[in-house]
Amino acid sequence: MPIVSDERIQPALHALLSSDADALRSSLEDDPELIHASWNGNTLLEWTTQPPQGIDPDCIAALLWECQAGLAPVCSFDLAPAVRCWRVVRSR
Repeated sequence: MPIVSDERIQPALHALLSSDADALRSSLEDDPELIHASWNGNTLLEWTTQPPQGIDPDCIAALLWECQAGLAPVCSFDLAPAVRCWRVVRSR
C-alpha cells in the first residue's frame, strides 16, 4: 500500500469529507492508485470509518465501486459487510 503526499490525496480527501461524490469519483479517475493508497495510516475507505462519522452514502458507494471494479487489486479489508451495509443505507 503506497503512502501518498498531502498534496496528492487532498482533492479526494476533501471531496470525501465534504460529501461530494462527483468530485471524489473525478479524483479517483484522475489518480486510480488513490483507492489503495495510505495517508496518515488509512486508505480512503478506512477514513470513512473514522470519527467524525457522517460520510455521505454516495461517497462510500463511489469508494466501494472503485474497489470492486478492479482499480484496487487488494482492498484493506473484506468488503462484503460494507457492501451489505451500503445496500441497507441506499434502500432507505
